[in-house]
Amino acid sequence: MASTLKVLGVLFICMSISSCATLLNKRQSVITFQTSENVDYVFKGDTLVHENTNKFAGVYRNKKQPITLTFINKDYERQINIRPKKVGLYYLNVFSPYWLGFGVDELTRRKWTYPKNVFVNMEKGSYLPYFPMDTSMVLNKPNRLSLTPLAPLGNQHPGIELSYQRALGIKYAAQIAYKQFIPAQSDLAKNATGFSLGLELKRYYRNTTNSRFYLSANLEYLHKNHEAVLRYSEPQDFIQQEEPVAIWSLIGIEKRFISMVPRFGIEYYLTKRLLVDGYFGVGLRYRNVSHKNTPHGLVLSATYWEWFDIEYDSNRPTQSFSANLDLNFKIAYSF
Repeated sequence: MASTLKVLGVLFICMSISSCATLLNKRQSVITFQTSENVDYVFKGDTLVHENTNKFAGVYRNKKQPITLTFINKDYERQINIRPKKVGLYYLNVFSPYWLGFGVDELTRRKWTYPKNVFVNMEKGSYLPYFPMDTSMVLNKPNRLSLTPLAPLGNQHPGIELSYQRALGIKYAAQIAYKQFIPAQSDLAKNATGFSLGLELKRYYRNTTNSRFYLSANLEYLHKNHEAVLRYSEPQDFIQQEEPVAIWSLIGIEKRFISMVPRFGIEYYLTKRLLVDGYFGVGLRYRNVSHKNTPHGLVLSATYWEWFDIEYDSNRPTQSFSANLDLNFKIAYSF
């Protein structure tokens, strides 16, 4: 009997320590409520919770059922059901042995939590699980100038990039970006001249107190001329045994790109006017690369295996499509 109890005890301990939410999630949630206008009374069932306020906090035990509160003022009487959600720790159970943690959290019902902030719209009779941004921050300052601080760095397309954005209401915006290329000490931007011009349309999906989340589509045209020292050699067939004669030559390269990239971005307001705009996207690019003053009778050849020769792959003559990656951020000022 004693040995059986020991086995059961060890099994219980093993299952418990494999459960993330049961161990780490709190039994109660502290919720801060804010209403779109002042309310006279707030009831939970028949109990008066608060009165004459538009912001208050409460402590509620985490469970599967929603929290039902009634908000009353002279114009509206709204019953709001605050739905629970699964705590992020619950999904870490994928790393527990045999996924036992999911079963433990189901039995203990410790996987539930409530949003920390709740905004109640009295006119619509609905709520948001976060505090929304003050719309005046966007509508009263619809213009924005941005600088891309990392644009001058690197050897691929260094330059000075400036952007102008115009808000089209609270949910949409259009942005134009111009980049003037500058030379760099590499065969990807030697004596570089030219520009890129981009047009981006944004759709905002969530505006919290200091952050805005958006999806966008960015269309960009790149017009760039530069020089590069590339390796040329005699055409070689499979029967030829001797190493072909190779020369290095300084040539001119013309690049004309057209890119279309969907992006996901986050704008974070440092102040009411200054913000950071970070984005990521993967799209498609049409590449048109041509050479000037190439050695007669010779062909371009890779210095290394061509998959690892970035200068060869980027500078080789082509008219083709390729994937395009966007990952950067802007510092912006709205006015």
